[in-house]
Amino acid sequence: MSNWFDKEYLKEITSKLSFADEMVDVIFDFSERFNPCDGDEIYELIISDKGTEFDEKVKLLEANNPDAGMIMLLIYLMATRHTKAIYEKRGISDEILYDTMQCFAIDAANYERVNKKLGFRTNAWNRRQINGTIIRLGRLEFEIKKWERNDFEELKPDDYVLSIHIPRGDNLLHTECMDSYKQAKPFFKEKFPEYDFKQIICSSWLMGDWLKLFLSENSNIVLFQNDFDLISINPDDPIRGWVFDNIEGKEVKDYPENTSLQRKVKAYLLEGNEIYLASKILKKEIWDNL
Repeated sequence: MSNWFDKEYLKEITSKLSFADEMVDVIFDFSERFNPCDGDEIYELIISDKGTEFDEKVKLLEANNPDAGMIMLLIYLMATRHTKAIYEKRGISDEILYDTMQCFAIDAANYERVNKKLGFRTNAWNRRQINGTIIRLGRLEFEIKKWERNDFEELKPDDYVLSIHIPRGDNLLHTECMDSYKQAKPFFKEKFPEYDFKQIICSSWLMGDWLKLFLSENSNIVLFQNDFDLISINPDDPIRGWVFDNIEGKEVKDYPENTSLQRKVKAYLLEGNEIYLASKILKKEIWDNL
């Protein structure tokens, strides 16, 4: 196959996204020595949206190829043509397309921040952006998701919801979050009329009320949390990596202390406390008035 790889399109899509200039150079340098045959199967699996098979192939690639991250980045960038076709059928603008596809530039920037070098982490997550089930509207991303749980009386297991994802990068300004909610309800009702979305939910470490121990009541994160009501918590969720980077195999005493939040959370953990992920639902009065 291999006809999915097009260097001219690579130039086009990288020009639309906010990669650092040095990262663009890395992408094109790698593309010169990249054999597209290495990505044929994964590319086909992503555009056919075969999630389980795709995830397994990505794990296998990561285990066997030291260039797995860059291979995945090229596959994703090429697959944005597939995303563009999905958006065009739905009448979704190119502006929203490129805002959503910024996830790849954000991930590349985060890779550099954590690893102190340019590159891209092997990632199966972004299949959902490529296939149009995660879309960015303003500050927040929204995923089309079936609830599939029976632990909350306001939602049935076959209800569809909009699940918030919080892209790294800019501050989580509360005014921008409110604007995203206001965009999301009418947008998804118009562009995805086959779904009867019941609510907006968010499952994240940023929803954990333990954060309120370390933040002021007027902080943007606390204001964001306060837009939602609690559904459940998962104290066993491995979320420490979201607060601290590169901690695999490390004891808590060796966790980094590069930010005030890291220092406070590290001390909290050393006292024997635990942090957790929480699932919350947008307050009914906010949802009803969007």
